[in-house]
Amino acid sequence: MITETRPYMSWDMAGSFMTQAFMKLGVPEEDAKICADVLMESDRRGIESHGVNRFKPIYVDRIKKGILNPVTKIDILREYPTTAVLDANDGMGMVASKQAMDMAIEKAKKYGTACVAVRNSSHYGIAGYWASMATDQGRQVFITGHAEYDADTLEREYLRDKNAGLPIEMPKNYYPDDDDTQPPRVTWRGHANLLYSNWLNYFVYQNTPYDLSEIR
Repeated sequence: MITETRPYMSWDMAGSFMTQAFMKLGVPEEDAKICADVLMESDRRGIESHGVNRFKPIYVDRIKKGILNPVTKIDILREYPTTAVLDANDGMGMVASKQAMDMAIEKAKKYGTACVAVRNSSHYGIAGYWASMATDQGRQVFITGHAEYDADTLEREYLRDKNAGLPIEMPKNYYPDDDDTQPPRVTWRGHANLLYSNWLNYFVYQNTPYDLSEIR
């Protein structure tokens, strides 16, 4: 048997600490609990890259630098029976994702399929956390990551943190020869178009019950 030699703390202690620290930074209590739980769930699943170790550099430091808003103001930019677009106004990604998933699940229960997108958000933890929200209620879910990114979206995020003095790694396979003075390469556009085209065709147009009189 291998003996664990690394220091560790209980889940309750880690969750309580992060929740209180988030609240001290201005995050509302219920939002702070969501953020802490998402980070801990990543570690519970053995995904240490997206767990508690991101608490300070990705969240605390960004809030202190003014890059991330502790109070997440969510605007619904567009909403239709099976779709919606939310604007998180540079707030907490987990909070915006919780609302987006709640909306998507309710729409899917009623119409059979749904898609909710979030813009101007931040890191939302592990994608599996949000997928579990749907599967726990008998739904199938597809989380696309960032197929919607424009050519310079990731670059703007990278340079934002780099210029703010935050610890940030250069995106892999993005700049030619890993030189961030060169324009980034767009390698995902065709895959993104195919993804959205297939989704619209097979899961919306062909399977969504609708009333023509309600279509505007």
